Amino acid sequence: MGAPVRIQIVDQPDVFGLEHVRIDEVAETYGAVRCRGRVLPNVRPSCPACGDGRKPSVHDYYVHEIADTPMRGRKTILELEFPRFRHRCGQTLDGPRPSFLHRDLNATKRLVRYVEGQTFRRPVLDISREVGLPEPEVRKLASKLAHRLHHRHRFPTPAVLAIDDLHIRRRLYTVVTDAISGRAIALVEGGTYEVVRDELRRRDFDFAAVRCIVTDMSGSNKKVVERLFKTVGAVHVADKWHVLRYAQKALARVISQEISRLEKPKKGTPPNEVAEMKAKAATIRDARRQLMGSRLKDPNEKQGKLKLDKIGPVTASNQRISAAFWSKIRLHQAYAALTREDAIKLMLSYGRRAHEKSIREEMLPALKHIWKHRQQILAYWSARWPDGSLIRPTTGPTERRNGSIRKIWRSAHGFRKHALFELRALYEPWTLDVDIILCAEPHCYAAEGPSGSRARLFAPVQEADDIRCSDHR
Repeated sequence: MGAPVRIQIVDQPDVFGLEHVRIDEVAETYGAVRCRGRVLPNVRPSCPACGDGRKPSVHDYYVHEIADTPMRGRKTILELEFPRFRHRCGQTLDGPRPSFLHRDLNATKRLVRYVEGQTFRRPVLDISREVGLPEPEVRKLASKLAHRLHHRHRFPTPAVLAIDDLHIRRRLYTVVTDAISGRAIALVEGGTYEVVRDELRRRDFDFAAVRCIVTDMSGSNKKVVERLFKTVGAVHVADKWHVLRYAQKALARVISQEISRLEKPKKGTPPNEVAEMKAKAATIRDARRQLMGSRLKDPNEKQGKLKLDKIGPVTASNQRISAAFWSKIRLHQAYAALTREDAIKLMLSYGRRAHEKSIREEMLPALKHIWKHRQQILAYWSARWPDGSLIRPTTGPTERRNGSIRKIWRSAHGFRKHALFELRALYEPWTLDVDIILCAEPHCYAAEGPSGSRARLFAPVQEADDIRCSDHR
């Protein structure tokens, strides 16, 4: 453990918050904080042999090491002296197990709760190294918590739902999230309609509460939406970023083609023309970022709203880039429209510009995609809140959550069990005993939340054994 760097004599017997424990000395080393103390003999056991009801005397003490919650960034070891009692008949008995100890582990209950809370956002091996418990014990605690939440906890059904696929190491997962916040509410391995249906039904999903579903246009997601939500009247919307991506790719292809054409002139081209073409290629390359990132967020905005310091000379001198660029701008303007009619007009304008002969081949994939999924794309302007305002759903928050799930997989170097992966993927943003409440009532395994309120963070500390669900408060 290394030589102690600090030894502190503790005067207050309850400074560590352990009932009927007196801490006499704290020795801090580079690897751990070791606290030496004694369990006070407040409850004395009766003798089962002689039946003498009189209180026994303390015979001696035995030392036992117990893991406690980390302190100052180091694991904490409690070296406690436990009393052993002696009756008049000569029988020696150990005292009752203190209430702060876990029934199965050489650890305090608060350490076990700390470990359970950390399993929401950290790999098992990291937690084991921090607290000093063996990795199998930490993994067992995480598995028990994952099993309880999987079978007992139910997320509330969001009004706007997002369904997206996630590929990790050749495995396909379907992630169901709240499209507004990006919070995951279900993670299903396989991605087929049957497994998604069974998982949502198992989670008591309220299909009638969903007003809008946003997905990409993959066949599996369309099948899930059409079969599960067709009868409840929910609006199925194609994600706008997947639609805009086709226009962006077409513009990128046109820009790359023009740069390649200008940088590689035909043989026999005069040197002055070669120098002029390379200068134009450099101008296009310099303006590429603005060409790809520019958009008009208001359908009524004029050209002057764009930063044309680099774009203007390129669009004025290159007809192909100009046609592809302004067609993309029309598509962005369509998604900024407030009514379906205005959006249709702008999309028709986009189609006319994209259908120009010089760029028709590059724009054809985007045109086919929009025509094939036109009903779900135009449903973007039909999805509205009760007050009439547009919901404007996207899978952007879901994509960010998918990125976090990929990081979870990498940080843990993969998962042996899907239950632990599901635990991290669904509950990483939440806090145990603050957002997610586990009932401690005997024979009640209820799990509630998220509570939607952070008020518990400012409430007095409550032991996990005292926490109750709404039915037992």
